[in-house]
Amino acid sequence: MKRRIPKNRTIIRFLRGIKIVKNFSIREKVIASTLLGQYNSGREKNYYLYGKKFSESFPEKIIVFNKNKYKISCVNSLFEGQKEIQLEQFFDKKTSIKTARLCIGFEKNTLVIESIQGTRGLNTHLNKFRRIEDKKSGKTKGEHAFNFLLQQIESHAKKQGFKEVKIRVPESLYSYWFPNLEKVGLNQKQIQTKMKILYEKVATSCKYVRKGNFFVKKI
Repeated sequence: MKRRIPKNRTIIRFLRGIKIVKNFSIREKVIASTLLGQYNSGREKNYYLYGKKFSESFPEKIIVFNKNKYKISCVNSLFEGQKEIQLEQFFDKKTSIKTARLCIGFEKNTLVIESIQGTRGLNTHLNKFRRIEDKKSGKTKGEHAFNFLLQQIESHAKKQGFKEVKIRVPESLYSYWFPNLEKVGLNQKQIQTKMKILYEKVATSCKYVRKGNFFVKKI
Protein backbone atom coordinates (compact mmCIF):
# COMPACT_ATOMS: atom_id res chain seq x y z
CA MET A 1 0.00 0.00 0.00
CA LYS A 2 1.35 3.40 -1.01
CA ARG A 3 2.09 5.88 1.71
CA ARG A 4 -0.18 8.89 1.47
CA ILE A 5 1.71 12.13 0.72
CA PRO A 6 0.24 15.29 2.31
CA LYS A 7 -0.96 17.84 -0.23
CA ASN A 8 0.54 20.74 1.69
CA ARG A 9 4.04 19.90 2.94
CA THR A 10 4.47 23.47 4.28
CA ILE A 11 1.74 22.97 6.89
CA ILE A 12 3.31 19.69 8.01
CA ARG A 13 6.74 21.32 8.39
CA PHE A 14 5.16 24.25 10.29
CA LEU A 15 3.40 21.92 12.75
CA ARG A 16 6.60 19.97 13.30
CA GLY A 17 8.39 23.28 13.88
CA ILE A 18 5.93 24.28 16.60
CA LYS A 19 6.54 20.97 18.37
CA ILE A 20 10.30 21.55 18.29
CA VAL A 21 10.05 25.19 19.47
CA LYS A 22 7.99 24.12 22.50
CA ASN A 23 11.07 22.26 23.74
CA PHE A 24 13.40 25.23 23.22
CA SER A 25 15.04 26.96 26.16
CA ILE A 26 14.21 30.66 26.67
CA ARG A 27 17.54 31.54 25.06
CA GLU A 28 16.78 29.42 21.98
CA LYS A 29 13.29 30.90 21.65
CA VAL A 30 14.77 34.43 21.66
CA ILE A 31 17.23 33.47 18.91
CA ALA A 32 14.45 31.85 16.85
CA SER A 33 12.15 34.85 17.32
CA THR A 34 14.89 37.26 16.26
CA LEU A 35 15.80 35.26 13.16
CA LEU A 36 12.15 34.78 12.17
CA GLY A 37 11.32 38.45 12.70
CA GLN A 38 8.63 37.80 15.29
CA TYR A 39 9.27 41.07 17.14
CA ASN A 40 6.87 42.76 14.74
CA SER A 41 6.24 45.77 16.98
CA GLY A 42 9.71 47.10 16.14
CA ARG A 43 9.35 46.68 12.39
CA GLU A 44 9.25 49.60 9.97
CA LYS A 45 5.83 48.41 8.78
CA ASN A 46 4.39 48.75 12.29
CA TYR A 47 5.92 52.19 12.65
CA TYR A 48 4.07 53.44 9.57
CA LEU A 49 0.85 51.66 10.53
CA TYR A 50 0.64 52.66 14.20
CA GLY A 51 3.57 54.83 15.29
CA LYS A 52 4.25 57.57 12.75
CA LYS A 53 1.75 60.05 14.20
CA PHE A 54 2.98 59.40 17.75
CA SER A 55 6.62 59.95 16.78
CA GLU A 56 6.11 63.05 14.67
CA SER A 57 3.94 64.73 17.30
CA PHE A 58 6.03 63.79 20.35
CA PRO A 59 6.71 67.07 22.19
CA GLU A 60 10.37 67.99 22.51
CA LYS A 61 11.21 69.36 25.98
CA ILE A 62 14.12 71.41 27.29
CA ILE A 63 14.89 71.38 31.02
CA VAL A 64 17.40 73.91 32.37
CA PHE A 65 18.50 74.14 35.98
CA ASN A 66 21.74 75.56 37.48
CA LYS A 67 23.42 75.60 34.06
CA ASN A 68 22.49 71.95 33.46
CA LYS A 69 20.55 71.61 30.22
CA TYR A 70 18.65 68.49 29.15
CA LYS A 71 16.58 67.77 26.06
CA ILE A 72 13.92 65.06 25.73
CA SER A 73 13.11 64.14 22.14
CA CYS A 74 12.01 61.38 19.76
CA VAL A 75 14.75 60.33 17.32
CA ASN A 76 15.66 57.45 15.00
CA SER A 77 16.95 54.43 16.88
CA LEU A 78 20.10 52.41 16.27
CA PHE A 79 18.89 49.72 18.67
CA GLU A 80 15.60 47.78 18.86
CA GLY A 81 12.67 49.52 17.16
CA GLN A 82 12.52 52.35 14.64
CA LYS A 83 12.39 55.20 17.18
CA GLU A 84 13.61 56.02 20.66
CA ILE A 85 12.77 58.61 23.28
CA GLN A 86 16.07 59.95 24.56
CA LEU A 87 17.41 62.19 27.30
CA GLU A 88 20.36 64.25 26.11
CA GLN A 89 22.55 66.36 28.39
CA PHE A 90 24.31 69.43 26.97
CA PHE A 91 27.62 70.67 28.31
CA ASP A 92 27.97 73.55 25.86
CA LYS A 93 26.62 74.49 22.43
CA LYS A 94 28.62 71.78 20.67
CA THR A 95 29.00 69.04 23.27
CA SER A 96 26.27 66.72 24.51
CA ILE A 97 25.84 63.13 25.62
CA LYS A 98 22.85 60.79 25.43
CA THR A 99 22.39 59.54 28.98
CA ALA A 100 19.17 57.48 28.69
CA ARG A 101 17.06 56.00 25.90
CA LEU A 102 13.80 54.06 25.67
CA CYS A 103 13.53 52.30 22.30
CA ILE A 104 9.91 52.02 21.18
CA GLY A 105 7.80 49.88 18.85
CA PHE A 106 4.14 49.85 18.01
CA GLU A 107 1.15 47.53 17.78
CA LYS A 108 -2.51 48.38 17.30
CA ASN A 109 -3.58 50.28 20.46
CA THR A 110 -0.31 49.34 22.18
CA LEU A 111 3.05 51.06 22.52
CA VAL A 112 5.95 48.71 23.22
CA ILE A 113 9.16 49.61 25.04
CA GLU A 114 11.51 47.38 23.05
CA SER A 115 14.52 48.03 25.28
CA ILE A 116 15.95 50.33 27.94
CA GLN A 117 19.33 51.73 26.95
CA GLY A 118 21.78 53.56 29.18
CA THR A 119 25.46 54.38 28.93
CA ARG A 120 27.90 52.72 31.31
CA GLY A 121 29.60 55.18 33.66
CA LEU A 122 26.92 57.88 33.40
CA ASN A 123 25.16 57.28 36.71
CA THR A 124 26.42 60.64 37.96
CA HIS A 125 24.59 62.39 35.12
CA LEU A 126 21.40 60.44 35.80
CA ASN A 127 21.63 61.39 39.48
CA LYS A 128 22.05 65.04 38.51
CA PHE A 129 18.83 64.77 36.54
CA ARG A 130 17.08 63.24 39.55
CA ARG A 131 18.14 66.20 41.72
CA ILE A 132 16.94 68.67 39.10
CA GLU A 133 13.50 67.05 39.03
CA ASP A 134 13.47 66.98 42.82
CA LYS A 135 14.00 70.75 43.13
CA LYS A 136 11.69 71.69 40.27
CA SER A 137 8.78 69.54 41.41
CA GLY A 138 9.18 69.98 45.15
CA LYS A 139 9.02 66.21 45.70
CA THR A 140 11.11 64.56 48.39
CA LYS A 141 12.55 62.23 45.76
CA GLY A 142 13.16 63.21 42.14
CA GLU A 143 12.32 60.93 39.25
CA HIS A 144 14.99 58.70 37.79
CA ALA A 145 15.69 59.54 34.14
CA PHE A 146 14.21 56.27 32.82
CA ASN A 147 11.03 56.72 34.87
CA PHE A 148 10.74 60.29 33.69
CA LEU A 149 11.05 59.26 30.02
CA LEU A 150 8.52 56.47 30.52
CA GLN A 151 6.02 58.92 32.02
CA GLN A 152 6.47 61.24 29.02
CA ILE A 153 5.78 58.29 26.70
CA GLU A 154 2.68 57.20 28.64
CA SER A 155 1.25 60.72 28.65
CA HIS A 156 1.72 61.22 24.90
CA ALA A 157 0.58 57.68 24.06
CA LYS A 158 -2.68 58.25 25.93
CA LYS A 159 -3.30 61.46 23.98
CA GLN A 160 -2.68 59.58 20.74
CA GLY A 161 -5.28 56.93 21.58
CA PHE A 162 -3.09 54.04 22.75
CA LYS A 163 -4.72 51.82 25.38
CA GLU A 164 -1.67 50.23 27.00
CA VAL A 165 2.11 50.34 27.22
CA LYS A 166 4.22 47.18 27.40
CA ILE A 167 7.88 46.77 28.38
CA ARG A 168 9.71 43.70 27.12
CA VAL A 169 11.33 41.68 29.91
CA PRO A 170 15.13 41.51 29.48
CA GLU A 171 15.10 37.70 29.08
CA SER A 172 13.20 38.14 25.81
CA LEU A 173 15.91 40.35 24.28
CA TYR A 174 18.73 39.25 22.01
CA SER A 175 21.10 41.68 23.76
CA TYR A 176 20.43 39.88 27.08
CA TRP A 177 21.80 36.59 25.75
CA PHE A 178 24.43 38.07 23.40
CA PRO A 179 25.71 41.33 24.94
CA ASN A 180 28.67 43.26 23.59
CA LEU A 181 31.11 42.29 26.35
CA GLU A 182 34.05 44.31 25.04
CA LYS A 183 32.03 47.52 24.84
CA VAL A 184 30.40 47.16 28.25
CA GLY A 185 33.40 45.81 30.17
CA LEU A 186 31.42 43.28 32.24
CA ASN A 187 30.87 39.54 31.93
CA GLN A 188 27.58 38.13 30.68
CA LYS A 189 26.21 37.20 34.11
CA GLN A 190 26.89 40.71 35.46
CA ILE A 191 25.14 42.29 32.49
CA GLN A 192 22.12 40.00 32.81
CA THR A 193 21.81 40.74 36.53
CA LYS A 194 22.00 44.50 35.96
CA MET A 195 19.41 44.31 33.15
CA LYS A 196 16.98 42.33 35.32
CA ILE A 197 17.31 44.78 38.21
CA LEU A 198 16.93 47.84 35.97
CA TYR A 199 13.91 46.60 33.99
CA GLU A 200 12.07 45.34 37.06
CA LYS A 201 12.82 48.51 39.03
CA VAL A 202 11.56 50.80 36.26
CA ALA A 203 8.47 48.67 35.60
CA THR A 204 7.36 48.12 39.20
CA SER A 205 8.00 51.73 40.26
CA CYS A 206 5.71 52.85 37.42
CA LYS A 207 3.03 50.28 38.37
CA TYR A 208 3.50 47.78 35.55
CA VAL A 209 2.47 44.14 36.03
CA ARG A 210 4.36 41.26 34.50
CA LYS A 211 2.41 39.12 32.02
CA GLY A 212 4.53 36.55 30.18
CA ASN A 213 7.36 38.29 28.34
CA PHE A 214 6.10 41.80 29.10
CA PHE A 215 5.45 44.24 31.91
CA VAL A 216 2.04 45.71 31.08
CA LYS A 217 0.14 48.83 32.11
CA LYS A 218 -3.24 50.16 30.94
CA ILE A 219 -3.27 53.88 30.30
